[in-house]
Amino acid sequence: MTLRSVSSCRSSPEAPGSDMPWEQLYCILRPRVAHWVHSSSLSSWSRQRDEIVTDIVQETMMRLLNYARRAERGEVAPIDSLEHLGLIVAYNCFRDLWRRDHCLIYIIQRDYAAQRASSLPSGPDQFEAVLDHVFEEWLFSFLAHEIVNFPEKQRTALLMDLANRMHFGPQPTALQRAFLEVGIDLRQYQRELPADPAERGRHASLLSLAYKRLARIVQGQLRAQAA
Repeated sequence: MTLRSVSSCRSSPEAPGSDMPWEQLYCILRPRVAHWVHSSSLSSWSRQRDEIVTDIVQETMMRLLNYARRAERGEVAPIDSLEHLGLIVAYNCFRDLWRRDHCLIYIIQRDYAAQRASSLPSGPDQFEAVLDHVFEEWLFSFLAHEIVNFPEKQRTALLMDLANRMHFGPQPTALQRAFLEVGIDLRQYQRELPADPAERGRHASLLSLAYKRLARIVQGQLRAQAA
């Protein structure tokens, strides 16, 4: 996409180290990010795609601004093409968010499956479900013991995200019980996200780091089970 394709964008201050206005860059990034998001296979995004696109583009712009300021101070290499760098950063933000929600969906679906299996009557036909339930209980216990040792800010961001997506009924789910066993009541982490854009950006960065760490742990355990 070239700058001519966004000629309808209004003029705005130029980005540091570039002759491209920030608003033109935003107009370049948004349709590309929207294509990635709308082409994704995550059902959890179906009702909030526009919000996800906005979050990714805003996070990209904040990262670019921070990089541009560091480049002006000579701390990092100068920017050759802000559009090219912006697309790379935007795709990395999209990929991180996709991986995070993919990992989250896996964990929550396993939690629901474990809760359902625990309510099924015993019998020969339920033997496989019981085995799955035992594995899920073990996996959640393992993950809770791992997460409790995450760096504090990453741990808090992750627990907030998990708690904000969960339903809390009269009886805790298998995942909620696993956290209770390590002294964490997920209900206490149901909180509003920071209203300040800078704080919200820091929260998003911490959450991305936490989910990357969690994804590596989950994938490692699944590979170990398959071996």
